[in-house]
Amino acid sequence: MKGILVDRVFVAHVKKGYENRRAFMEKQLAERAIPFEFMLDGDMEDITQEILERDFKGEMKKSSPVTSCALKHLLIWRKIVEEEIPYTLVMEDDAIMDVSFNEVFNRSVLEARERTDIDHSNLYISFENTGLEYLPAGKKRKGQLLYRAEKTRGGGAYLLSYEAARIMVEWTNKHKMDVPNDLWLNKVFEASPEMNIFWCFPTVVEQGSHNGVFRSSLQRKKRVGILRRIGWVVQRFYKKYIYSKVK
Repeated sequence: MKGILVDRVFVAHVKKGYENRRAFMEKQLAERAIPFEFMLDGDMEDITQEILERDFKGEMKKSSPVTSCALKHLLIWRKIVEEEIPYTLVMEDDAIMDVSFNEVFNRSVLEARERTDIDHSNLYISFENTGLEYLPAGKKRKGQLLYRAEKTRGGGAYLLSYEAARIMVEWTNKHKMDVPNDLWLNKVFEASPEMNIFWCFPTVVEQGSHNGVFRSSLQRKKRVGILRRIGWVVQRFYKKYIYSKVK
């Protein structure tokens, strides 16, 4: 299946030094006929004192890779609000997309539209498995992809509605980010019970900086390459096929 049911797609990316990731994302998205835009603003060299004063506090109030990553997501949320984009897919540049990505993504969007228990005006759907968190077999429902959640699974791939982005921007403007993006999302979710947060199963994205394909730009992880990849695959197999079955 080519193309996906969404209005815009943004990929957070650093302008220099990650050309391999850029080429990788361009190839993946082209193969799936998905038009997209890189969010290139918010690199470390772009972070001024004015930006730090406006958007950050605590340990995040400094020019660092973690702050840059959070800023790129915030800039995407603001763009969604400023341009009134109904639904947006937000990705990071290490997102590795499953072959079934388009099919599962589109089915999840249609499910959100059809289900009466989902207010899709303020919707957030996570599509990745960065935390290797799988749904216990006893909670799965035949034909159902979306399951209500209380937190994010990471910033690698998520769908965001205009209203959800507005809530996130307003809360950030008021409180300022003091933790990395993933943890900040959870703070916003906890303070915003009106938001509809869902996890998609099966997951269709892995972050390459977690599974060993790419070196992390945020952490100095020594286990890069084949050893880290093997460790990730073993954990994924255990949690997906053994742990989730006995929970």
